[in-house]
Amino acid sequence: MTNIIIPMNSFDENITSEKGFLEFFLKIREGGADGVELRRELMSRTINLTEIGQQLQDLKLACFYSAPVPIWKEDSSLNNADLIQVFSEAKSLGAKLVKVNLGSFKRGISNLDALNNVLSVPFQLTVENDQTNEGGLLKNMHDFLQDARKCGTAIKMTFDLGNWEVTGQNAKNAYRKLKKEVAYLHLKNVVEENGKWSSVAIQADEWWPEMMSGIPAAPEFPFHSFSEMNDSINLLRKAGKKHVFY
Repeated sequence: MTNIIIPMNSFDENITSEKGFLEFFLKIREGGADGVELRRELMSRTINLTEIGQQLQDLKLACFYSAPVPIWKEDSSLNNADLIQVFSEAKSLGAKLVKVNLGSFKRGISNLDALNNVLSVPFQLTVENDQTNEGGLLKNMHDFLQDARKCGTAIKMTFDLGNWEVTGQNAKNAYRKLKKEVAYLHLKNVVEENGKWSSVAIQADEWWPEMMSGIPAAPEFPFHSFSEMNDSINLLRKAGKKHVFY
C-alpha cells in the first residue's frame, strides 16, 4: 500500500502558526495520511525539533524533511557544511526521508566520494528535480543518479511531477528513465500565468496513477481546507491500491 504524506506547504502557513503543529498533525492523522513532510523554510529556527519529532512519533506519523539546500555548490564542490547541518536537524526530528536539491553537479568535477563520507545517516536521502536548470533538467539528474549508482552512493530521488513542465521537460519520459531511482513522489500539476508558475490539483483521469507502485506519495498542491486534504488522500489511496505492483 502506498503511504500518503502531507507536505507542510500545501497549507497556508497561518494554519500551522495559528493552530500550532500538534493540532495540524492531529488533523492529518484524522484524515488518514501516513506522514508529514516538514519544510525547513517554513519552520522557525527556534523550534524544538526533537519535540516536533516526538509528536509525530506519538501519532504514528512518518516524518519526511525537506530542505532547499543544494548538494553541490556553484563551483560543483560538495556543500558539506550545509548538508551536515540539515542531516543533524533531520536526526533530531527522527526523519525517515530527507529531500534536498541537486545544485551544480558536474561529471568529473563533483566528488561523489566526498558525499559518501557524510552519508552515514539513519534516513533515506533523496534529491528532487526542482525548477532550476541545474536540478530540473533530465540529463543532469540522470547523469548524477547514474554516477551515484556506480559509486555506491546511498541516494534516491524525489520525483516532482509538475516541476518537469516548469523546466520544459516531458514528465512521462523522465519517469521512464528514472523510475528505478524514485523513492518519493510529489504529485501536482502546474499552470503559468503572467510568467509565474503555480501548483494546482491533480485529476484522477491523468497518467500519474501509473507511478503509484507502493512508494510514498504526496499531494503537493494548495489545500483550502482539511476537507480538500481528505479528498486528496482518498484519491491517492484509491490510485495506490489499484496500481500496486508488489
